[in-house]
Amino acid sequence: MELVYIDNSKLINLTAVNRPEGQVYMPDLIHGVVARYSFVKYPTVEELLRNEMKFSIGKFKDIQIQELSIYGDGVIISSACDTDILVDFLNDIFSWCRDAFGIDTMLGVKPETYFESTIIVRADVDLANAVAPKADIGATINRAFSHASSIEGAFASTGFIFDIDARTFAGRRKPIQFMVERRLGVPFEENVFYCRAPLPTKAHLGALRTVEDIALR
Repeated sequence: MELVYIDNSKLINLTAVNRPEGQVYMPDLIHGVVARYSFVKYPTVEELLRNEMKFSIGKFKDIQIQELSIYGDGVIISSACDTDILVDFLNDIFSWCRDAFGIDTMLGVKPETYFESTIIVRADVDLANAVAPKADIGATINRAFSHASSIEGAFASTGFIFDIDARTFAGRRKPIQFMVERRLGVPFEENVFYCRAPLPTKAHLGALRTVEDIALR
């Protein structure tokens, strides 16, 4: 399996922070974040009044951070890169806020971290075969289509989706679906897939390679 490219990665860290000395002067914090990470867009006064801060197009090491959003209950970071970079960026900004402003995580609050990984891969086999439906399902769909349309065409399984019932999930944020589908506009025989998962990038690729092994059987 080949990683074609990372379409988007997201890290969601649900936590709460405070500053024992009192509320930080937000313009100072914003100026510091912009200076440290070179963000092009930064929060407006209206956003600050809504208790949210959104920074866009910044840089960490040599990677572009697409967006950093800070809310009262956590942080969301997104970029087209390996999620390991996002973890490093989160640790860096927390460490800097602690050293520069005395802001730290609130005692008694258990953080929750969620990942969202969207990647494009080229597989050695049709990944849809790992969970291929019964043959008569495809036949039923194609028969119905041929009766309803004057244009010939054959439908085939293009992927699969796994999801979590929100009522059974103990966390605060329901994970995204684990989804594999053919890349739009690419011939089926090239086995190029658009894949999303609630996993770090490397774990996502590892799971897809296991799916590929299953599809080869």
